[in-house]
Amino acid sequence: MYKIIWDIQTRGILLVESSEDAIIPPRPVFYEELDLLGFDKFWEYPRIENPLLWAIGRRYYYEGKIVAEAKGGGIFKPPIIDITENGKNLYIEPIDIKLMIEKNAEKIKVIENEAIDFIADTHKKYKKRIDQFVVSFSGGKDSQVVLDLVSRTIPPDDFIVVFTDTTMELPTTYKTYEQTKKYYQNIYPSLKFYIAKNEQPAHKLWELFGPPSRIIRWCCSVYKTSPVVRLIRNLNSDRKKIKILVFEGVRADESSMRSFHNRTADASKHMTVINSRPIIYWSIPEVFAYIYYVSQTNEKFKKILNIAYKYGLNRVGCSICPFGSDWSEYIIHKKFPNTAKKFSKIIKNFANEILEDKHKINDYYNLGHWKKRAGGRIIFTNFKINFLSNSSKITAKINNHTRLINNLKWFNLFENTINYLDNGKYSGKIKIDEKILDGSINFNKDDVLIEFDKQDSKTSSIIRKILNKISYCISCGVCEAECPTGALKVFPSIYVERSLCIKCYNCLNLNSFGCILAKSLNFGEKGGISMKGSGIDRYSTFGFRKEWLKSFFENMDVWMKNNILGPKQIKAFLVWLKESEIIEKQSKDHLYPSDLGKLLQQTYFKDENLAWQIIWTNLYYNSNIIHWYLNSFEWGITLSKDILFEKMKEDYPNLSDTTIRNPLSALIETFNKNDYFGEKLKFGLIEKKGKNLYIKKIGSDDINPLAILYTIYRYAIHRNKYRFTLSELCEKDNRGTPYKIFGISQSKLSEILLWLHENKKELIRFEYKADLDNINLSDSIKDYAMLLKNYNFKNE
Repeated sequence: MYKIIWDIQTRGILLVESSEDAIIPPRPVFYEELDLLGFDKFWEYPRIENPLLWAIGRRYYYEGKIVAEAKGGGIFKPPIIDITENGKNLYIEPIDIKLMIEKNAEKIKVIENEAIDFIADTHKKYKKRIDQFVVSFSGGKDSQVVLDLVSRTIPPDDFIVVFTDTTMELPTTYKTYEQTKKYYQNIYPSLKFYIAKNEQPAHKLWELFGPPSRIIRWCCSVYKTSPVVRLIRNLNSDRKKIKILVFEGVRADESSMRSFHNRTADASKHMTVINSRPIIYWSIPEVFAYIYYVSQTNEKFKKILNIAYKYGLNRVGCSICPFGSDWSEYIIHKKFPNTAKKFSKIIKNFANEILEDKHKINDYYNLGHWKKRAGGRIIFTNFKINFLSNSSKITAKINNHTRLINNLKWFNLFENTINYLDNGKYSGKIKIDEKILDGSINFNKDDVLIEFDKQDSKTSSIIRKILNKISYCISCGVCEAECPTGALKVFPSIYVERSLCIKCYNCLNLNSFGCILAKSLNFGEKGGISMKGSGIDRYSTFGFRKEWLKSFFENMDVWMKNNILGPKQIKAFLVWLKESEIIEKQSKDHLYPSDLGKLLQQTYFKDENLAWQIIWTNLYYNSNIIHWYLNSFEWGITLSKDILFEKMKEDYPNLSDTTIRNPLSALIETFNKNDYFGEKLKFGLIEKKGKNLYIKKIGSDDINPLAILYTIYRYAIHRNKYRFTLSELCEKDNRGTPYKIFGISQSKLSEILLWLHENKKELIRFEYKADLDNINLSDSIKDYAMLLKNYNFKNE
């Protein structure tokens, strides 16, 4: 919240309103880190509890001057220590913490009071709407500060503390949790602490799911979010539905993606959870300053700080993480080798299965190639389903594995008469949304053949998801956490309480596969909207540039004869125009705009932002590269160019590297040369770090209501389905929805839908009260272009 400058007097920092001398917020450095990296060969320093100097990145600062830099290194290779002229023959005197806190006390009090006011206001605002207030405690410094702030604001009987044990934690984190629990229960005896934990240890599911990657982040849902939700539901078993507010220690400067988090977010991670972030705007020195500020009156507060920070870790989390840096991995393998060992062994076994050159196994692990896994083609597992072609039935062949009999209980989501006959055969009927389907199940020696009548697309999709559940379910617990009524239990076996089930199908709508393991083991892009166009490499390397469209709309009738583009650029631009549905056809000298194109031209000169939002929806349906990008990666992720390339190779194994690189270059240029898709709407925000290029897929809530209405009608017309729910539009893997296309939050989408309901009742009706979130459209509209006719409204 404040700017940071060096304070030579204390060898510390000062918090200031503004300054031309402001620096990047540094972290404190302790003697344990210096010893670990071998600084004792160069410097003399005391081995005391308080910090000695500061670091920004991998540069070390003493009295405001760079005295050393750590270069290179890896998991098993220590970095090289480069001592600067200012750092030669250095004797380090520690930071004068007491004086530094005295000089910053006024500023610390300001951020403290602001955070306390925020917590108090949040508690008051949500008290009547929330069943359980929770402080999420991770064992890190940020959650330590949040817990302290909340404990001094809210009565101890009004909230609980939950530590999520992923079974991937560092040993120091478990110790910190126990110390923290003892510290606070001594002050507030009635404050309750709980541990949320998946029933199955992480290393067991790593072996089944495959190692998590920066693209396939199954571990967060399985080991963080769902255990907390299930714990809270068990603590409130007398309530059918439950709503939770979690105070968490997320800070904006922890990562580039977290800088875009809202301070309070409803259903950002889970439908039943509101996330509240009291210190989201604090910097790392402000966090440490607060810890030492509180410690002035209670010495024990700084003693519960996780000691892993003293070894040089920026963040304390899972011991092995696909987002871990070389720096953190070196420290963890050096200080906690046994913790990392069981996960590194799984990664190496994984590498042994997929690499022909066994000499490269260590490189696969040491250089972090496992973090780039894009799909499941390279996973070897007993869990596998093949859907067979059949015009009248949905037919699937499933590997006959040990859990399959138990997994048939997934049929209990529906009324069914499926019974065992004899010789491994089952037969009967199931009822889905008033539709009755005949089905049969035949257990053969090596596989199971399942067949059901084929119905409409929605019913068929539900059947496919159920069959994926039957094939892949290992009771990981994620779908149980999605059940709003507690009707579903998955551990130790699957159980559905039919009297509580409301047929919302949240347990099936986790993703387009219906199962998180099925998605992790997927063999490339499946299902969804059929793609138009001859291929994915249609633009050479040219993106959809903003100035090209402006020039075209200004001179549409003569553009082919009067433009400054080169031949390859013209060819690429014409593809973008066709995929945007702006032109229908072309001749040598003339382009023929579609009716929609003419309407978009008018819209463009009234509201350029809206025009680009409509175009983005059209590109989702028509551009292979845009369609692939939006469907392949979640919102809220940072992607390197290498990861994009690896994922495309996984999904298009028959394409050459050049064929893959061309559309990727066009995609990146689209974000780089069109600030509506890049900077403004953050569909792909380009960031360069040295020689590396990254895309932040953030999304936006700043979407015009007409663009939302247009997108919903495209969704409805494509599926010939004009009635659905808000929940359906917010499913992360439901294709063609406003969430999938724009990354819009559920809270903002519901706000826009309510506005549309009030102002455009002839087009949309939205029921959003009690247990209802129904959306009804006019089924007389078969042409989405009609929505742009007579366009005369914004979010008034």
